This record gives sequence, structure tokens and C-alpha cells, in this order.
Amino acid sequence: MQVRTISDEQLVRLHTAALILPIAMGSTFGFVLLLAAICLAGSSLLGTVTSG
Repeated sequence: MQVRTISDEQLVRLHTAALILPIAMGSTFGFVLLLAAICLAGSSLLGTVTSG
């Protein structure tokens, strides 16, 4: 097994990325849900929106 050292700068970057990752994943998942809701509800709301 090969072992290599990680510099302090790389370690800080990895730690920062680990903190942001759950927020980014949640934002992406929320955006996909919003997009799916717009696509599913868009056809039924089209007549209501355009008639006004």
C-alpha cells in the first residue's frame, strides 16, 4: 500500500468541499423537483394562465 502526504492547503480544500457538498446536493435535488413540478403542472395551468 502506498502512502502519500497531503499538504495543509489540500486538506483545507477537502474539508471546505465536504462542508459545501450536502448543501449543493440538496439545492440540486430541490431544483430537479421544482423542474419536474413545473413540467407536470405546466400543461394543466397553461389554459388558465393564457386565458387571463
